[in-house]
Amino acid sequence: MLHASPFYTTLIACSDIKLPSNLFVETMYYLEKVERVPYCHPGSSDLGETVREKAKLANVLLLENHGVVVYDTTIWEARMSLQTLEMASRMLITSMAAKIDLQGLSQTVERDFLENAGYKPRRNWDV
Repeated sequence: MLHASPFYTTLIACSDIKLPSNLFVETMYYLEKVERVPYCHPGSSDLGETVREKAKLANVLLLENHGVVVYDTTIWEARMSLQTLEMASRMLITSMAAKIDLQGLSQTVERDFLENAGYKPRRNWDV
């Protein structure tokens, strides 16, 4: 598990902007599930409990007005998730400022990629 406050990701966490996971291969792969965690004071038991509950639902947790927590099967995979998250956040903010509409891939293509692309097995989030 990694916690960080990278600029563009934290900007997203301080807004109501929804971060799509279907922009490019790495977002589909590393940003499996993204959940928002309501603001709790850093170091508080409320934050710990809220993160524990949300971690059952997603591998990327946007900490509102704070930063992000990512986790994966290894630290290397978690770092890749964090880097992908910051790149996707930067792309989204930059495209919004430039009035460029990003064209995400369809749900069908995204699902096919996740099920058939030969990457690591996906977690079963329906459990």
